[in-house]
Amino acid sequence: MVHVDIDSRQSEGPAVVILPGAGYTAQAPLLYWSARALADDGWCVATVSWTVDDAARARSREFVEDAYRSACSALDRTPGLVVGKSFGSWALPIAVDAGVPGVWLTPLLMEDAIGDALRTAGAEHLAIGGTDDPAWLPERVEGTRARLVTIEDADHGIEVSSWDTSMEIQRGIVASVADHARHRVHRE
Repeated sequence: MVHVDIDSRQSEGPAVVILPGAGYTAQAPLLYWSARALADDGWCVATVSWTVDDAARARSREFVEDAYRSACSALDRTPGLVVGKSFGSWALPIAVDAGVPGVWLTPLLMEDAIGDALRTAGAEHLAIGGTDDPAWLPERVEGTRARLVTIEDADHGIEVSSWDTSMEIQRGIVASVADHARHRVHRE
């Protein structure tokens, strides 16, 4: 099941699609605050929520791409940016193919389609992961022009052992998302 919610505060601004993880919803800190920062900067935010069951996992790429297309349909336009967390990074191939910039939080780089897409991505893409995250394999995307940020000792939730340090790191990541959208993305 997929649901798309559009933040009506900025319905006419440039659009961003927020794609969560399988168990990391758009209400979790990295996505919630990124969506809030982008909305405050004038972006129309389309947030996807979904239930990832065995059937969805069996066809992960198609499931996420269908959700992305549903968000585009709900927006009635192609977004200027995609922000995807983990499972949401299955949209990386379609975003790169369509020329839509992206921010990819803990992308699943062990998946060939995702790694191959990030390897061919340009500077309009930002990918962030941690050294304690088994999905963060920056060596698999060597040669990419995308900006890669590696957080020392961070896990798949981009958290470290200390809650206050985790909050500080995540605040910096949200600032990076907003900065990337301001300076690396062409806003229509």
